[in-house]
Amino acid sequence: MYSCGSIHKFLVYSLGLLFVLGLPINQVSAQEINIRAGQADLQLRSLIREPVALDGRWLIYWDTLLSPQQLARGTDLTPDTLYFPALWNGKMIAGRKRNGIGKATYRLQIRLDQAPDTLLGLFLPDFYTSYKLWINGKYFAGNGEVGTSKQTTSPHWLPMVKAIEEHHPQLDMVLQIANYHHMKGGLAESIMLGAHTTLAKQLNERFFFIFLILGLFLMTGFFLLAFWYVGQREDGILYFSLFCLVHSYYLVGSEHYPLHHLFPNLPFALTVRLEYLSLYWSLGLYWQVTHRLFPDLVKKQYTRILTWICVLYSIWTVFGPVYGFSHTLRPFLALILFSLIFGGWVFVKSMLRKDGTKTYALIGFAFLTVMSIYSIGDNIPLWQVNTFVEFTTYLGFLLFQSMQYVSQFALRHQTTAETAAAANRAKSEFLATMSHEIRTPMNGVIGMADLLSKTPLNAEQSEYLKAIMSSGQNLVSIVNDILDLSKIEAHKMSLEKRMFKLPDLLQETAGLLQEQAQEKGLEFVVDLQKDLPAFMIGDPIRIKQILLNLLSNAIKFTAEGQVVLRTSCQMDSEVNGQLLLQVSDTGIGMSENQLSRLFEPFTQAEPSTYRKYGGTGLGLAITYRLVKMMDGEIWVQSELKQGSLFSVQIPCRLAQPSLDKAGSELQENQRIVTPMLAGDHPLRIMVAEDHPVNQQLMQAVLRRLGYEAALVENGRSAIDAFEHQGYDLIFMDVQMPVMDGVSATRYLRQALPEKKQPVIIAMTANALRGDRENYMAAGMDDYLAKPVQISQIEEMIIKWSYRLRSKSEKIKP
Repeated sequence: MYSCGSIHKFLVYSLGLLFVLGLPINQVSAQEINIRAGQADLQLRSLIREPVALDGRWLIYWDTLLSPQQLARGTDLTPDTLYFPALWNGKMIAGRKRNGIGKATYRLQIRLDQAPDTLLGLFLPDFYTSYKLWINGKYFAGNGEVGTSKQTTSPHWLPMVKAIEEHHPQLDMVLQIANYHHMKGGLAESIMLGAHTTLAKQLNERFFFIFLILGLFLMTGFFLLAFWYVGQREDGILYFSLFCLVHSYYLVGSEHYPLHHLFPNLPFALTVRLEYLSLYWSLGLYWQVTHRLFPDLVKKQYTRILTWICVLYSIWTVFGPVYGFSHTLRPFLALILFSLIFGGWVFVKSMLRKDGTKTYALIGFAFLTVMSIYSIGDNIPLWQVNTFVEFTTYLGFLLFQSMQYVSQFALRHQTTAETAAAANRAKSEFLATMSHEIRTPMNGVIGMADLLSKTPLNAEQSEYLKAIMSSGQNLVSIVNDILDLSKIEAHKMSLEKRMFKLPDLLQETAGLLQEQAQEKGLEFVVDLQKDLPAFMIGDPIRIKQILLNLLSNAIKFTAEGQVVLRTSCQMDSEVNGQLLLQVSDTGIGMSENQLSRLFEPFTQAEPSTYRKYGGTGLGLAITYRLVKMMDGEIWVQSELKQGSLFSVQIPCRLAQPSLDKAGSELQENQRIVTPMLAGDHPLRIMVAEDHPVNQQLMQAVLRRLGYEAALVENGRSAIDAFEHQGYDLIFMDVQMPVMDGVSATRYLRQALPEKKQPVIIAMTANALRGDRENYMAAGMDDYLAKPVQISQIEEMIIKWSYRLRSKSEKIKP
């Protein structure tokens, strides 16, 4: 945001430059002429080069309407002279002070130094009610009907440029004006004489800028109104949009009245009322805008009073006579002047406060102030509005006022985003804490149950143990589902791209659920395409997760019959294709209503489904999101009591296997379950774990594999133990007292030379997205999420035993 000083400099320089450059532009420049007693001598060459304002002392016949023929025959009336243009209001004419109501005939005789050889023209501004003009005895132009009373006079406002087809060196102009409707009588603006093309061009340019300003106001008004309607329900935006729309009529329904040129037959009584109403409500609505922008400076009671004044003026304008409400315009102009002075005070107070959030509104107000003063001066009249200044001030006002609302929206959006980010961080921290707190005791439950399953048990004990392990795995599965869903919704889950063997993945996935299907007496069929590609590139873990969710659901909701997994691949090119996975069952099926909300999180097909079958309703929601992340599609066909068919189609890429000898040997050895692993893979192992049950579990697991591991309770003790007696492999818990596992790992990596570096495996209940990456960045070699099982410990030992052996061979002299 700008500082208070920079705003001040910007306003001074901008507005100063505006007036210096703007005032000469588009202004009708005129040669000086001398009109006395209704006579004027002009040079044609100067007139063609530069239009002239026919300002001076015209002859006037008050209280009578004389035609050119009557003047030519002669009249007993003695004319007065009156400066033209001028309003009659307050003038001493024919011996008495006038109030604007009446009729009069003007006359001006112009002598040119030569007969015109080009087309001359007149610019005729709007007369306040009606007029009729003759040149050299011929009717030339008029507005409305000129009469001798209110009943015989019909007012109309329509400025125009009209060509003079006379090619005579003398122009005898007779002008009749009658006013019985408006408070103002006479004429406030100059009649211009010059080349017709020049005058027409100037008026067209004036109309062009007015319609350009109109477009700016309408565009801004409708845009902000739509902005408010679609959700940004802020009163300030609504009132400013209405201000733009209301003021847009004032632009085309006043001054040169371009709207009347588009619709020349608009009734005077309607247009004059709309002009005044648009002025009143422009002021009233802008007070509402400024009150919303500066509520502590523009008090609500002030705004309410001014709004009621506008309402009363509006009622008077709608139902009162034109003469009546036009007579009360000047007090309203005083109210506008007061508003400008009060607005200046608000401007200064806001500047002194250095409130950066209102910067654009203050700049916009400065532009509007210039325009308002300019319009008041034109209305009094002190001057005529300059097109360039008018356009620039309006543009600056709309631009900066709109920027104020955009900046407010951006600030609110930023605040909302920061609040959402804080809430998201709080949610992530909560999930991390809950995950850790649940996984830590479950590590002991499942681990001990896993150890117990390796001991001799009778049938009843095996059944009980099986229930314990199943319940524990279900609880861990629920935690994993919630974490997966939170990662996906936070856009923090990424997909791997690595080679895997598709048939092995399918058979392994089916094997995990084969026993579950057999227990329910279901036929479990795996139907693979004969020429199914062997090796693919993708994320095997997430593909396996999708299949497990679909297959486990199919088995869960099928009481009898079969569950079938079908897989095929359709190639689009030599390496790219579409992998189709289909899971069908003969289970309970679903209705159309159930299908419509199937992939929503925490949703079951029916409330009774949860009570009968259990589950969180997250599996399919996660499956749907994973498929979408892979740029795939998932769809369902199902009927009640007729079973279901889930189809998943995801893009795939073929790969050629390229495994080194060590990698092949490792994959083969990972499938070996060795009761006494230490004989084949002798390692010195340390376990850094603060939880007593998990200490007992790890000691029992490693003892079963043939290792006597050292146990420590924190990272500081792990460093001391390693310095006292080196170890090959450390299972390092992350959250421990005194010193955590990450800090201990960093210390060991920095303090030890490469040849003495141990393998450090993070063994933690922290399983959120990014945890693994953070631990790897800290120097850990691998990662195990609790709860862990014997097979996982065994695989880690085998994997890193080969790596340690290969490393030691490389560093031998």
